[in-house]
Amino acid sequence: MQMHVIQNPMFDSKSLKLMYEQLCRDYAYASEIASMSGRHLKLYGQQLKPLLRKQMREIENFYQLELF
Repeated sequence: MQMHVIQNPMFDSKSLKLMYEQLCRDYAYASEIASMSGRHLKLYGQQLKPLLRKQMREIENFYQLELF
């Protein structure tokens, strides 16, 4: 049975700094995406959802009139 040994790679300080900077950029990008998503959800909740609900009621009322 062959055993695999996982070795922790050693990084020099320059490599660690570059990785840290990339992680910071990735974090900032992910934060911006989350913020945009939040703004879109707010827009949906405040403007689009009531409009859709109104249109659904109008369609329901139309079909109720058609049934009677």
